[in-house]
Amino acid sequence: MASRRRARTRARAVTGARPSAVFPHRHVPIEGVGASRMAGALELGAPLALGQRGLVVAPPGTGATTVLQWLGAAVVRSVPGAEVQVVLVDRPVEELIDWREAIPTAEIFGTTSEASGPEEHAALDRPFIAAAAKSRLGTDVVLLVDSLAAFARALAATRGIDDPRVLDGGLPQVALRELRSLFGLARATPGTGGGSLTIIASVQVETAQQLDEAVLHELVGTGNVEWRLDADAFRAGAFPPVDIIASGARHAELIVGDADADRRGALRARLDAHGSLGGLALLLQELDDLGSLERVLTESSFRSGGGDEQSPTWPT
Repeated sequence: MASRRRARTRARAVTGARPSAVFPHRHVPIEGVGASRMAGALELGAPLALGQRGLVVAPPGTGATTVLQWLGAAVVRSVPGAEVQVVLVDRPVEELIDWREAIPTAEIFGTTSEASGPEEHAALDRPFIAAAAKSRLGTDVVLLVDSLAAFARALAATRGIDDPRVLDGGLPQVALRELRSLFGLARATPGTGGGSLTIIASVQVETAQQLDEAVLHELVGTGNVEWRLDADAFRAGAFPPVDIIASGARHAELIVGDADADRRGALRARLDAHGSLGGLALLLQELDDLGSLERVLTESSFRSGGGDEQSPTWPT
């Protein structure tokens, strides 16, 4: 089985004169020294790998920015020499300061709500282009975008003024085309030394803005990993309020290996039997008790088979 999947990885490489892109396969553990014990919930929801095009899909106010920060911190811990960059679009200046405190080594680009305009918005594509160039020279670059809809609005204001082709939510097609092109720059390469570009962006759902839904609809098929957050779980006190079953990464077996992918799949199914909130409560309690997803996978009393577990209270 493993040899067949390795062959499949090679066969699906995007080739030119030589292989230049493959499915993401270099695992970046979201858990680690200095991380919250609850980071294992994100890891079970979807493994992080270099070269992914990812979305943190979240209702407003459910912690998407914090999840992005946890993912960026995981890269800093686990990938020597990697560069973490952040693109903020019309965010409060306090959030910029928060990002600097969360990931001190990150390079931050973009605009704040206090200082933004056409000139600043027109330059928002530059970090993407520069990051892609660095990755081609062998650097692992991770670009975190907060948020994708705000980025789309900025593109619409500067690129789509004369474009009569407008989608739902007022997004000109020329702006959408550029957004998809920039998001699509993310790339994994064969081996471990060829450089990569990872792009993870937040996008809001359950808002009154049609543009948010339009952006998600257009880009959800382009990405290869999603962490979906749940408003009910957040209101109940869970963090991260990740919807384990709705989240996921394409070809996770290439990232964590066949055996671990099978173990994670079995645990996800077991949790799903308790419902979205009940399963997350059980997982967070076990992470709090045992300290890591690996220990939950190997030691948890609910990792397989039936049982009459009652959903515990949320860990504090």
